[in-house]
Amino acid sequence: MAAWREKSGMAALRVRDARPLGAAFRFRLQLDPSSVTEHDAELGNLLLGQPEQARHLAHAVCFIAIKGLSLMESIQSENQLILALHLSNVPSLPGYTFHTNTFPRTRLPLRYLVVEVLVLCLTAVTKYTQSALYLCSNKDCPAVTGNYHLRVHVPGASETTVVRSDFSCSLCASTLKEDMKYRTLGDKQIIEATDPSALKVLSGTCTSAIPVRHQSLTVFLRDELVNGVQLGGTYTVVGVPATVGLGQDSSFCVEASNIIPFKSQGGGAVPVSMQKLHAQTWGSAWAFTGCLAQAFAGEIVPPRTMCTIKLALLLSLAGTGHEEQTKDFVDLLIIGRDTLVLDRLMVYAAGLSCRSIRHQACNEMFGVVSQDSHGTGTASIQAGSIVLARGGICFLGDMSLFKKDKILALQRMLESRTIALGIPRKFGEDVAQEISTPIQCAIWGIDHLSTVARKAISKEDNLIGLGESGTLPPSLIDAFGLVMQSDRDRERVDNDSTERVFIQHVLGKAVHLKEKLYTITGQLTTQDFQQLFQVVCTLPCTLSPTAETLIRAYYVASRRLRSTRHGILFPASAVRTLISLSCAHAKLSLRNTTLQEDALIAILLYEIAVSARHGSSLLLVPRTCIFPMVDGKSVSMGERDEVLTQKLEELQHFTSLCTPNLSQFNPEE
Repeated sequence: MAAWREKSGMAALRVRDARPLGAAFRFRLQLDPSSVTEHDAELGNLLLGQPEQARHLAHAVCFIAIKGLSLMESIQSENQLILALHLSNVPSLPGYTFHTNTFPRTRLPLRYLVVEVLVLCLTAVTKYTQSALYLCSNKDCPAVTGNYHLRVHVPGASETTVVRSDFSCSLCASTLKEDMKYRTLGDKQIIEATDPSALKVLSGTCTSAIPVRHQSLTVFLRDELVNGVQLGGTYTVVGVPATVGLGQDSSFCVEASNIIPFKSQGGGAVPVSMQKLHAQTWGSAWAFTGCLAQAFAGEIVPPRTMCTIKLALLLSLAGTGHEEQTKDFVDLLIIGRDTLVLDRLMVYAAGLSCRSIRHQACNEMFGVVSQDSHGTGTASIQAGSIVLARGGICFLGDMSLFKKDKILALQRMLESRTIALGIPRKFGEDVAQEISTPIQCAIWGIDHLSTVARKAISKEDNLIGLGESGTLPPSLIDAFGLVMQSDRDRERVDNDSTERVFIQHVLGKAVHLKEKLYTITGQLTTQDFQQLFQVVCTLPCTLSPTAETLIRAYYVASRRLRSTRHGILFPASAVRTLISLSCAHAKLSLRNTTLQEDALIAILLYEIAVSARHGSSLLLVPRTCIFPMVDGKSVSMGERDEVLTQKLEELQHFTSLCTPNLSQFNPEE
């Protein structure tokens, strides 16, 4: 006790606030176990290993300090203090850590533990009893007045330990009656969480031969910790284990003392193979990303095929990041006939992200509101696949199988970038409420290529090369940031040898299961791409004035040239998508600043996507402009740079003709 009163010891114990709560007074103390242990090892061991005794000791110290210094005359007894101990950390030792997929469903030692969790669902904020004052029913008993029977909440205790009707007086054994004037309430929130490793199962890429058990964990948040977590977020919880209920109805839970947002580790280093390739292509702004797109997913599709689609996937991946970072995500929809190959390709690509969720028909896409199972009588909001993909990729699969109501809800979600869930009055609310959760991930989807002829339009509105569309409603397709048509559908028509390459690839993979079919696949492995994206996703990137001017000029020119009597065939959200693609290409090239060359790739990708749906404009961008082909074969990187340089000059000439005085236009045009 003397150690806590010393100056050096009090530096680790800071009083955050003290509020009068009727007959009780609540103090919030922030403790640093490391500082306490350095000052007094026995005291630090008591704090970490026996939190109940440490709390009683802190009560005695605070009460002696208050009375000795005459700080608060209204505190007459020690039981008027409510102490909330918040530990800033816990030693990273095996005895103080546990995992939800390994801990037994038995009573654990009552000491502070730390666990990393992924929030699956949370309840609305409700009230709990912090303190209640009871008076003896015997008028001759001294406990008929005063604070003899002031009950307060302690970590790990249930509501019945504070509020009950069968308490008896410790002096005369008479029945106690509560004085309702002195009951104080606090905020409480319950979350259900699991181990973050469960994301591997949800991503559909878990290849572990040993079965792993994932179970949920109930965590109680009180007062200052309420509303400190978000659905789909990962956190480090410091708390005390407890058991709620009796017998078969009992459940294991954790009373949180502190909850800290999980911080990802550093991005690491670029793999050696990528460094060599980057050094070989240093003189070109496009060669490095072009080589990556050609070599990417060699286990799924043959190299140097479907390069435009693979480049779009790489750029969307580069725009993702860890959940604590703010990102401009690029939603991607690919339309094609061979949806099986597209599904495998996109699952493989999504597996390279820091977090990926493959939506299944049996799971909820947006979330669900249900009755809380812990008896609070309030609503419990469960996260859907899109919310769980926080900071990464949510792959929806073949969207042509979705029902109409889900398609409409998905369209509203993509347009507003928020998920709205309604909480009806039956869950204890005074009025029906609606909560909105921001979407912090990239949405990927597949659609079948429609074979139905499109409706005829007038000659004056007809554009060159009107392309095919998917089976989804046009309004939903327009809600995606980037809509690409599969290169393989074009290559199948233009070049018969491409189909033979795919057939040879499938047969070769079936015969040689563990062998590398291509030299380039052995040089750039899946692990190399994973390490590369760990670096790319953490790179900061700024938009240069030259790239911004080029994007703005292209946007204004396209809005003008694609205007028809039926509206403008160019989405208003194009600027955000073009900027995100430009920054993603710069980061994928391991640069911190975007160049005009990065903006060119973003514009060409976007123009190809728009032309496939609404026809070509005066810019006349062919589908093979990003990866040119001669006689069915890809050209060399030097020849590709010449083609792209010519396209950059054509784009600059196009924007100068259509927007000669760009500075005079309104930025919102």
